Amino acid sequence: MRVHVAKSSIASSLIREYSENIGRGVISSIMVKALRIDTIMKITGVDNARATNSMIGNFSVAVIITTAILLLADPITTALFPAFSSLNPSGEEIKRMFRWATKYSAMLVIPASVFISVESKDIIHLIYGNEYGLAPAFLSLYCITFLYAGFGSIVLGSFFNGIGQTKVNFMATVIQAIFFIPLAFLLTRSYSVLGLIGTMLISNLPPLIYSLWMASKRFGVSIDFRSSSLIYASSFVSAIPLLLFSCLPLSPLVTLILSAAIYLLMYLTMMPLIGCIKSVDMENLKLIFGKIKLIKPFVNAIMSYENIFIKR
Repeated sequence: MRVHVAKSSIASSLIREYSENIGRGVISSIMVKALRIDTIMKITGVDNARATNSMIGNFSVAVIITTAILLLADPITTALFPAFSSLNPSGEEIKRMFRWATKYSAMLVIPASVFISVESKDIIHLIYGNEYGLAPAFLSLYCITFLYAGFGSIVLGSFFNGIGQTKVNFMATVIQAIFFIPLAFLLTRSYSVLGLIGTMLISNLPPLIYSLWMASKRFGVSIDFRSSSLIYASSFVSAIPLLLFSCLPLSPLVTLILSAAIYLLMYLTMMPLIGCIKSVDMENLKLIFGKIKLIKPFVNAIMSYENIFIKR
């Protein structure tokens, strides 16, 4: 994959990218901030100030930690978003670019989401101690919204901006608001923060379906569902051994180090063995991440390990 990016277009591309909000999880977070969680709870009858403040604090901690997930996709979205602007919207190359962008963002975001969800308790305890007892549950549930990456949630906004179809993104945001606002008040009244998280998960789906439909109908763009399903399978299967660590009397730090090592090893081994990642993918990923000096040694090590299985 050749990504040709004009320097003059990078800044404007990124501005448009973030103004339209990459990922439906980000849009939901902004809506929550705009409406204020505490205001929603009070208006809907959740008026126990002590409980409300505690829940808001726990939820805020969960949201802060999940920002690390979006950071993983930044190198891909930064490299590929300007490329959409330089391609013919009706050509085959942009269709291929969209499938690659969806696949590579999912390869990072989905396993990270699964790992954080499974290890939420140790992550919270390591960073914040035992003060936020509800945060692990909130974090595990909130991570589900990032699992939509396998259906293009990270890429769709950038795709439509790049080809000049910003109205599609606007309509997607409107559709999400139509679902989000009433559900937020309805479910929060009954289930507090859990209802709010449920609102995010539900309200993210209609705009995602709409965007996928528009991409397919107007431009013939589609997702590589086989690759997405294999990424989901690899991510979830790799997490099974991590459940054993919850039974061991280990410190959060030790548990996370061991869990991360085992999870990463299993995930990186499964991906080439089941045919989800191939030689062309390694070349593309090297182009994307190879120029980032800070992680270049780590990237090279992973590439070498993957090539062992790919060349068999």
